[in-house]
Amino acid sequence: DFPNEISSWEKLLHPEDHDRVLAALHAAAADETGTVKYEVEYRVKMPDGSYQWFRDSAEASRRLNGTARRMVGIFVNVDKRKQAEAVAEQASSALKDAYDAANRANRAKTEFLSNMSHDIRTPMNAIVGMTAIAHANIGNQERVVDCLGKITQASRHLLALVNEVLDM
Repeated sequence: DFPNEISSWEKLLHPEDHDRVLAALHAAAADETGTVKYEVEYRVKMPDGSYQWFRDSAEASRRLNGTARRMVGIFVNVDKRKQAEAVAEQASSALKDAYDAANRANRAKTEFLSNMSHDIRTPMNAIVGMTAIAHANIGNQERVVDCLGKITQASRHLLALVNEVLDM
């Protein structure tokens, strides 16, 4: 049983909802045209001290001069719906976080592969190029030895990169 008096009822309003609910109630009661509707969802303190959500819809019963005499309406417990909405919001937030994490991982993977592609191709090109130069200069021992040194250096660098990737 909820009180019929506004002063008793407003003491049961959740502090975060209090001003908003009373402003809506007073706006609907003060509107002599009857166009301002009172439809609000808010928390009410229960006898055990907990709060539950309610939906309140009302219209002012008016005197002949248009002033409000009393509010007549319906007061419905919507706590289970609000709890379900909160669970759905948490699930939606978790899903968005997972989606964002997957996108970050995908960007990191793409960047990693791009970097690896460049890092692997550089020593491979040196190996292929130096091998071709050595072949073209087979009679020039000094040039071939220089190319073999560069091939050895590029091969070691490539092997170190491959080992690093495999260790990851």
